[in-house]
Amino acid sequence: MSERTEYSQFFAEPGGNLTYESTVLPQRVHRSDGSWADVDLTLQQSAEGTLRPQSSVADVRFSSGGEGPLVTLVDHGKSFTMTWPGRDLPAPTVTADTATYAEILPGVDLVVRATSLGFSHVLTVKTADAAKNSALREITFDLGGAAEVSRLPDGSLQAAAGSSLLASAPAPAMWDSRSTGATAKTSAESAAAVQGAGPDISTAAAPGDAARVVSVETEVNSAGDLVLKPDADMLAGPATFPLFIDPEWSTGKKRWAYATNNNTSNGDVSRARVGMDPDGRIYRSYFEFSLAALKGKHVESAKVKMEVDHSWACTPTWTHMYSANPISSTPRTAWKSSNPFLKHLSAAESHANEGVGCEDSPQPDSPVTFTGGAIGSLVNTLAGRSADTVTMAFSAGNDNQEYENAKDRWKKFFLGSAKLIADVDAKPGKPYSLQVNGVACQSASVGVGLTNPYFGAFMPDSDTSQTLRSTWEWYKVVNGAISTKMTSPAVSQTPANSRDASVRASGAVNNQTYAFRVQGKDPAPYEITSPWSDWCYFHIDTTDPPVVGTVLSMPQGPGKPGQFEISSTAADVTKFRYGWNAAGNEIAAKTVPNRPGKSVIVTLSAPKYGENVLYLQAVDSTKNVGDGSLSIIVQRPSPPVARWGLESYPGVSTDDALSDQQGELAGDTPLSASTSGFSWSDRQRMVGTSTATFTGTGVLTTTTPVLDTARNYGVAAWVKLDQMTGGQNIVSQDGNQTANFQLQYRSDDRNGDGIADKSFCFTLRNEDVAATAALTTVCGVNTAVAGRWTHVAGGYDAAEKKIRVWIDGVMKGEADAPQMWSAAGPLRIGDRKLTPTQWTDQFFGSVADVQVFDRVLVQDDFTGRIAEPGSQMLDEPGILTPIEVGRWDFAVASECYDAAIPDTCAAADAAPWGRRLRLTPGTEIGDGSGGGFAAFDNQHLWWVGPDDPVYGTATREYGFSQQNTAGPEDEPQWQDSPVVRTDQSFTVSVMTHVDSIDTTMTAIAPKGGKQSAFYLGSRKSTVGSVSAQRFEVMVPSLDQDLGESYTHIVAPTPIDIDDAGSWTQLTVTYVAGTKKLQLYVNGKLAQSGSVPGLWNAGGPLIVGNSWWSADNTSGGWTDAWFGGLDDVRVYQGAMTAAQVAELYASQSVDAP
Repeated sequence: MSERTEYSQFFAEPGGNLTYESTVLPQRVHRSDGSWADVDLTLQQSAEGTLRPQSSVADVRFSSGGEGPLVTLVDHGKSFTMTWPGRDLPAPTVTADTATYAEILPGVDLVVRATSLGFSHVLTVKTADAAKNSALREITFDLGGAAEVSRLPDGSLQAAAGSSLLASAPAPAMWDSRSTGATAKTSAESAAAVQGAGPDISTAAAPGDAARVVSVETEVNSAGDLVLKPDADMLAGPATFPLFIDPEWSTGKKRWAYATNNNTSNGDVSRARVGMDPDGRIYRSYFEFSLAALKGKHVESAKVKMEVDHSWACTPTWTHMYSANPISSTPRTAWKSSNPFLKHLSAAESHANEGVGCEDSPQPDSPVTFTGGAIGSLVNTLAGRSADTVTMAFSAGNDNQEYENAKDRWKKFFLGSAKLIADVDAKPGKPYSLQVNGVACQSASVGVGLTNPYFGAFMPDSDTSQTLRSTWEWYKVVNGAISTKMTSPAVSQTPANSRDASVRASGAVNNQTYAFRVQGKDPAPYEITSPWSDWCYFHIDTTDPPVVGTVLSMPQGPGKPGQFEISSTAADVTKFRYGWNAAGNEIAAKTVPNRPGKSVIVTLSAPKYGENVLYLQAVDSTKNVGDGSLSIIVQRPSPPVARWGLESYPGVSTDDALSDQQGELAGDTPLSASTSGFSWSDRQRMVGTSTATFTGTGVLTTTTPVLDTARNYGVAAWVKLDQMTGGQNIVSQDGNQTANFQLQYRSDDRNGDGIADKSFCFTLRNEDVAATAALTTVCGVNTAVAGRWTHVAGGYDAAEKKIRVWIDGVMKGEADAPQMWSAAGPLRIGDRKLTPTQWTDQFFGSVADVQVFDRVLVQDDFTGRIAEPGSQMLDEPGILTPIEVGRWDFAVASECYDAAIPDTCAAADAAPWGRRLRLTPGTEIGDGSGGGFAAFDNQHLWWVGPDDPVYGTATREYGFSQQNTAGPEDEPQWQDSPVVRTDQSFTVSVMTHVDSIDTTMTAIAPKGGKQSAFYLGSRKSTVGSVSAQRFEVMVPSLDQDLGESYTHIVAPTPIDIDDAGSWTQLTVTYVAGTKKLQLYVNGKLAQSGSVPGLWNAGGPLIVGNSWWSADNTSGGWTDAWFGGLDDVRVYQGAMTAAQVAELYASQSVDAP
């Protein structure tokens, strides 16, 4: 159930395999109580009096008559209303999903209908006399709610609240009820064509096959209301009544589209079509199926099932299925005359003529299934690449594009019946958590006191209904090398995702070293093997004393203390050793009355989330050492008890920046600023921000203590030094006489070479004595650099009596702590208490994002942690949360025909910064399963139209960031503006699809003077002697046209034609402190490397192009993108691997 969505779900089969189904229309609804219900669009009266679908993904409500809105649509708390003006509505007649308001005008009914993704409103003009009513020449609907409706150049409509798209509608159409008329010539290739029967008929839901369909002009008037202008000729001409005038509004992401060979629209989006219709238009249909739940899984086979609603032929005819590029717009997408598809996958025959001309008319709806190994192979490939979707195209033409105009191949399919069905197996993961004789393996050899040990491991596999087979191998180790293979224990079996153990092995001899490993294997028919586990080394010593551990009190998270007993039944044990990474701590063994052997109780803080292994050793009087271990599962880390952002930016005032963001956890502890020596300085860590800045006399303080300094705690902050003299306090907490701890900068000799080092340190004062010199300090020696933002953290571990310091997420030092005391005074930022009347160590520089914890800081806080496969744990993102400084999802964006046309050529920033992406002429805004996206083909093409004078002309298409410099009440004044400081840590992510797999292209490039700070996209490279196009990020060392060098961080997997059929997320992260740059593909680390150090690009963020200068040139645009770009996310700060994985999951088409 956890992987069930509105569009996809798994079924567990009796044989242990999984069947996956994915659809293009929602099939079920997730209720607020967590349960699921099948979609049921039947209207029923709600408690509030409106008519609502019984179960729909769209929160839509229709009037039950009287005053008020005709339709109300609500999405994420924002509403969009539509009202019939000038009169109360009559009580409707309700039939299934449809409400009809009769005689809204004489001879005209108003029909509203709940649809899978929204609603439609249609005027049914019943007679020619009714069509003469002048009120039908312009039909106005009053619009309200939080949404504003805009008309796009093609006549389609968008209802948006700010940067959130609530609903959209294709260009409206009207149609008549003609059932016979224009037909195309019968294809000579098929005699069956002459048996073709009559088409279906028009309704308020959709036009019939033979209906005459024309466009309805739209306008949004000065009052913000929608005006429909029906075609006057159809109203006045010899049409077959009734006439129908729509549009249909949809919420959410659309997962199918059609294309016509003459690029004309069809108002009926209730059916998918292939082949030549009665008016001579040739149709293709495209479906995008979600693969989100298949990421990393094995697909044994796959097929697509649909149901034929109507066919022209009375006997079976062929329909062909292909892989294709992602849908570029909905409901109508571009027709491609050359290379329209990627791969031919399957073909199937079907028929379901519902007319009157066949011997067995009307024929029933008919299921059809597209099968073949090519489908499973494609889906399996994309699942292995963690692709989010696959696009399937359906055509009447074969793989040579023949017979697409054959009349007998005309068909219509039910959208709701289209399903991708796959036989799926979760691949067994690499076994981990190895044990020998129940003792956890470690980097060193483990001592075993028996010559017949047994082996154990956790066997990960998310198909928990399956049974895995475990193959064990063990070898003699000679001089540290794997040598002779021993007789292996029999293959064992265990439920997937559980711990397995072998039978006892035989043949080991005393004082010999061995190693074992294990491999998992799925049951038939898959029989997929896992990677081999790591080796576990162990040695046999029958004289070793036994040792075990017991939990007395469980740590309540990482950095929290727990109590453990270590014991041995051997009476001659003299001491125990213990530790999390190795048994490095030593303690004397004690005799406990009335108990055999020896034991001791220790207190330790857990070092990480998830499984923690406490390694144990017992040492007896003759120096024999016995090994043991204790494994515990620790829950997620607790958040900071206090946090102050200390940065002001859009949506966050300076008062907000001083407030405690965690006020409910440890008592609200806002900061107060001194009247002098403190200010807010612009553009310190992020573009467009103001940051807390100190000039040597300023300070920020709380009014009460924040921490109990006698217990575990940790402190962290971002710091930028303006001066490098003396000692400077970042964060401290006052005692009665002096400061207790200091997170600080020091300029003194820390490494004994007689030269003053520039170091960030963590210091404890041993006693609460004024001006005391008794202190304990641990430093990251020479880690401080003037003008550079650095993350500094320190902490006290009361359980282990240690203090530690981390610089840019790396632990730089650890020292024994003195006996600590409780400081009852306030927390201070910017100086520290020296005596009751004196303060010292004033700070010169800026501080941001101060976090305070009532626990020990651990390494996962800085690096994050990806959960072990099968552990049922969540990924842990860590405490370094980058700030989003820009987001362009193109949900509310306008394509660009001419930059001089008002209210076009821009994409709004969905982040609070208010920047926009200005788009250049030719840039299209597509509408696919992921919502809106920017489509770049670098020429004016189908959306312009072949009769337009610019059609086919070359363009240079890209977007560039701009900031409005005018006041909130003034006319906007847009100027080019950077988005992110590229000399500081950052993260940039973009969803991409490639139309070219052999062209150098750039998706994102922050513009400098001569170069771009980096070039994220695809380039040709050689990896392992294979030259191919790959995703990569290229970084120039200088913003110069001479003397610069380039670093390439390259994803190892070549780009191929399957990548052209799906979206790929590219994410680049940069850690300024370590100069480490990482490239992620679809949420997984593809490659990382060091760069000389990025420089700050002062120009705009470029999307879909890049700026580059050859030697002795002033530069120019290059490496244009061909394809789609979407969901551009920009963050100041480097994401951890867990945060990147979480970001990718949130961008899935199936994400809530």
